[in-house]
Amino acid sequence: MILSSVTFLSIGFLGTVGLVALIALGIVVAAFAWAVVWAFAGAKGAVVPLPAPTLALMEFFRPLMLRIFARDPDAFNRVCITLYNRIRLSAYSAVPLEKRIVLLPQCLRHVDCPAPISSAEGIMCKECGKCIVCKIRKIDSRIAVFISPGGTLAKRILESHRPGAVLGVACPNDLVEGLRATAKARIPSQGVPLGKTGCVATEVDFEVVKERLLAGVRSDKSDRSDKKSHAFFSGTGS
Repeated sequence: MILSSVTFLSIGFLGTVGLVALIALGIVVAAFAWAVVWAFAGAKGAVVPLPAPTLALMEFFRPLMLRIFARDPDAFNRVCITLYNRIRLSAYSAVPLEKRIVLLPQCLRHVDCPAPISSAEGIMCKECGKCIVCKIRKIDSRIAVFISPGGTLAKRILESHRPGAVLGVACPNDLVEGLRATAKARIPSQGVPLGKTGCVATEVDFEVVKERLLAGVRSDKSDRSDKKSHAFFSGTGS
């Protein structure tokens, strides 16, 4: 009788453990399925719901996701970049322009770039006008623009300048790493992936860079304009 009771209790315990394990497995499978479905949907231009938890799942399953996107890993990385941007846009937009910096990759330079390299500040642009870097530097003089030869120098720049916000431009894979690093450092950031990748003569959409760089500025101006218009028509303006 005692033996039968012990056997019953043992089976009950193991059954409970098995049930819990099955439920946990089901949750993991469902989470993975959610990440995969929305990664593909996002790659096709769909708006991914629940950006923060969805991005967390995509990052958690990143090795598997990259296997699924083996033919085009940049497509998956671009979805992650879009989610990072959505999650942190509000915090980034709240930072004044003078506290923002831009980190550009050296591959955006012209092949005949005459700029010297500084171990502390990166490539020192001479504004020769041969590449898009000069154009980006002229978007707003209050924003410091750095050209980094690599990730190590980029980290050094962040540590020495301690910016309030960062706009990064890089190939999709490197950009995801950079956005992950700034998130860990709690620095509001936005990312713009290169349109044409490679080691030299890469390209990026200038209008997208400008829009991201000035995020929050135009809306503020519009708000002020709307307030002035309201004051004028309500008779309270001067």
